[in-house]
Amino acid sequence: MDLQSHSCTHRIRRLSYYLHMVLNGIRFLLYLGWPGIIYVGFFAQGHLPMGNNSVFLAHDDYILKAVILTTYVVALITMLGINRAFRQLMRQYMRSEIFSNEAVSHVKATVKGVVAYIFIYWLQALIGIVINSSKGIPTEFSALNEVVVPMTFVGVMFTLLWALEIGRDLYEESEGTI
Repeated sequence: MDLQSHSCTHRIRRLSYYLHMVLNGIRFLLYLGWPGIIYVGFFAQGHLPMGNNSVFLAHDDYILKAVILTTYVVALITMLGINRAFRQLMRQYMRSEIFSNEAVSHVKATVKGVVAYIFIYWLQALIGIVINSSKGIPTEFSALNEVVVPMTFVGVMFTLLWALEIGRDLYEESEGTI
């Protein structure tokens, strides 16, 4: 069966084109995070979200700003990596290379990036809890938001990765038998 002429392939190509355009817009918005981090680091003071908690940053508390903004920088770099891998995957799909080894490697990179981002988010939440607890501010931890939802999302992504790998193997076998 020729995958290039299948009707689903044309829909996937069109949808991946639109998703690629949306991801380019998201990439632009993510790049706007760099000036925001610089502004917060040098000029701003106020509350920053750290998980479910909000941490107050004073203008002259440089060590606390450095710790918090470091986690923000690492999270921003991770989000840009996820965006890049997902855009590369959409490019593969636009070329109708749905079950290729490159597509699987881009999905693996995306899943690894999402797992890394979840760990960064957990680190931010832990830092927020520690900082607020040390200042005597009541903290909040929601197991549903902090653990269950991210792990469910990762489970769904691993299932989709597994399905794509099976599809790739079946596609390679079908090419070999023709």
